[in-house]
Amino acid sequence: MNFPIIVLDLDGTLLNSKKEISKRNYNAIMNCSNMGMKFIFATARPPRAVRSFISEDMLNLGSFIYYNGAYIDCKHTGINKYISIESEVTAELLDYCLHCNPDLDLSLEVKDEWMTLMEYDYSAVIQVKDKPSVKPLEELRRLDTKSRAIPEKLGFKREGELRDYEYINGRFIDRTIYGLKADEWRTEYSFFCKDIRSYC
Repeated sequence: MNFPIIVLDLDGTLLNSKKEISKRNYNAIMNCSNMGMKFIFATARPPRAVRSFISEDMLNLGSFIYYNGAYIDCKHTGINKYISIESEVTAELLDYCLHCNPDLDLSLEVKDEWMTLMEYDYSAVIQVKDKPSVKPLEELRRLDTKSRAIPEKLGFKREGELRDYEYINGRFIDRTIYGLKADEWRTEYSFFCKDIRSYC
């Protein structure tokens, strides 16, 4: 049976215990591709990790979902979307974790950049080759200060501002409310449905 599209996880599925794609799996994917089937590779890993596992020819034939869906990249349809956590939430999480354990080692991923609070030999713990950039706490707390542009870019309209909505860690936090009506969704995302159909 010729399926229009196949979605593959990496760890524990496409990759073996040595984090390699077996010759059998590689040949199966290439044969299916030659039959016209499309591939989406879905993973919690960042783009740089995927590039280290997958060969150039497989990178060219597939579309990719990184960070468990936070970053979608499809060169075939032109879809390239990155959805991040608001900087206010990032700051709240960091403050809470460090309040509970001041010596806690924290790291964040933003658009294929790995950042952390302290220097550490991560290769000995999680078996990775790359190293994170060491950033001060205040810089990590401000990450994604452009997060408000994301819902607007996705077609959402700014409905209002809840001033001093929450009191967290000694300061009041505002909350911005965005909305998207059904007819607006159909207008804004019709391209997505169309592109997916044409891709399949």
